[in-house]
Amino acid sequence: MARHEFSRPAMGIRARIVLYAPNENAARHAAAAAFDRIEQLEQVMSDYRPDSELMRVCDRAGEPAPIPISPDLFAVLCRSVEIARATDGAFDVTIGPVVRLWRQARKAGSLPSADSLAEARSRVGSRHMHLDSQEQSLRLDLPRMRLDLGGIGKGFAAEQAYRVLRDEYGLPGALVDLGGDLRVGTAPPDRPAGWGVAIQTHDPNRTDRIVHLTDCAIATSGDLDQFVEIDGVRYSHIVDPRTGLGLTTRVAVTVIGPDATTADALASAISVLGADKGLEVLSDRFPGYVASVAMLVDATGNVGHQGSGGFPSD
Repeated sequence: MARHEFSRPAMGIRARIVLYAPNENAARHAAAAAFDRIEQLEQVMSDYRPDSELMRVCDRAGEPAPIPISPDLFAVLCRSVEIARATDGAFDVTIGPVVRLWRQARKAGSLPSADSLAEARSRVGSRHMHLDSQEQSLRLDLPRMRLDLGGIGKGFAAEQAYRVLRDEYGLPGALVDLGGDLRVGTAPPDRPAGWGVAIQTHDPNRTDRIVHLTDCAIATSGDLDQFVEIDGVRYSHIVDPRTGLGLTTRVAVTVIGPDATTADALASAISVLGADKGLEVLSDRFPGYVASVAMLVDATGNVGHQGSGGFPSD
């Protein structure tokens, strides 16, 4: 089995697949199928494509009749609702109206008005989203509701792409990298310790950590790199669904666990909850998942780190 690496633009980043296959032809066919699966899911979940399934469904928000949806959209929305409940609303895919306001704010360099924020928040809340497992359908109570899968979609796509490689092509020794979301399989033949993955410390006095992983997912989220400064206040690209405000604490969260979909969403949720509460929720409600949180602790740039038990060492 030889190592093969492929990349392709997808979901706003450059997706990367590394796999071990018996020959080049087998590797190319498998990677192409995995990339095709990612593209298929982007067409389902994107809120940037007006013709995506997600946006077409949102265009029907407020209609009284349930809307039949695809198995993929149903699956990711079901998991989103479960995580929203388990995190007490720190993760919520109905945040779309508020996210759009903050995108405009970042472009304009000015805060959303109080009135516009209040109006957008009135269309947010998982209680307004109803999924029917028997009909595989969705109903959104309020007109102009908007769903945003930015905190879970890449993880879902990474998980599904890996399953194509493992289950359809018999290649479990693979890595799928969608930016901050990775799904790794069995250890490479030449690296029995597992896949080496770098975790940024965000500390100029410390080098990145390298952890070795097998058959799990790792997701990173936070605002140490993605933010906007308005009137001297630094706002994260991560929005707290409970307040409608961009985070002002500086934090980066890395979650490791068995499923990339869940790890992706938890990285966002812990960013919102903060280290103490987030790690407590993780420990109590998500067995099998561990996390590390990097936090800016003072104005000089010093970064503190806090982790859950079981987080792998270097």
